[in-house]
Amino acid sequence: MTSTRCPDAFGGQAICSTRINGNAWKGDSGGPELSGDRQVGVASTANGRTNQQYGSVPFNRAWIRDNAGV
Repeated sequence: MTSTRCPDAFGGQAICSTRINGNAWKGDSGGPELSGDRQVGVASTANGRTNQQYGSVPFNRAWIRDNAGV
């Protein structure tokens, strides 16, 4: 798996992933990207074949805490 920082669909910081076991596609939005036992991303966009972008949980942590209380 290759993972780099890139913008998500709304210009926020995301994690771009390639070469993983399976790819995010239609209906997968909001699904988790895990690193070990921690969720590091939330599925945002994908091309259905090789690349997907996950909104970065660490980058958005303050917003998550303010809105979800976790």
